[in-house]
Amino acid sequence: MAKKHLVLDHDVYLRLQKRKKATGIAQQSLGNMILRSVLSQPNLLIEVVGRKLADSGAIQLEEYNEAVLSAIRDIRQAATEGSTLLETGPGNTLVSGSWEVRPLYRSPDGSFQVVEVGARNARKKPIAYHVHSEDEYMLVLSGSVLLEDTGRHMLLDSGSCCRIQRGSIHSAVPLGEDVQALTTFVPAGPLFSQSGATDR
Repeated sequence: MAKKHLVLDHDVYLRLQKRKKATGIAQQSLGNMILRSVLSQPNLLIEVVGRKLADSGAIQLEEYNEAVLSAIRDIRQAATEGSTLLETGPGNTLVSGSWEVRPLYRSPDGSFQVVEVGARNARKKPIAYHVHSEDEYMLVLSGSVLLEDTGRHMLLDSGSCCRIQRGSIHSAVPLGEDVQALTTFVPAGPLFSQSGATDR
């Protein structure tokens, strides 16, 4: 039996309950997803202390800014280590969590790539947290997707489109077996370069 470590305030419980009704994801899973995204961000107290040190002259502002950038790089690297983002699936597909990914088109000059993504089961398992150096544009064709992008949670319904900016830590959950979406990477990334995508 799992140990319980946190007692929620009533307003937080009600918000999680409302989001559970909208997404179908268990409150515990939702709460853990939200907490993980917040806890993965740089510590606000450390940021305040760093700014005060820079303002007082104890360190140069450039040194502080470089330390912040270095810490962010470490956080982003940690988000991509320790788990395989995509594994080989059936046919010309890749899989992660409840997602199945199929490359559709890669421009000959590498300026963009279009990928089809869809739910492969109804388990509502997210793709692993990851970060990449391309802008990503997702257009949901059917169903609903819960997207987490740098601590923000967005519910994307059929017809919704969003941009995931390069360098942001993100994950997404298909909320049903009917989820289908198109994702465009700008420029084309190395992730699908060996996947047999067609160059038409």
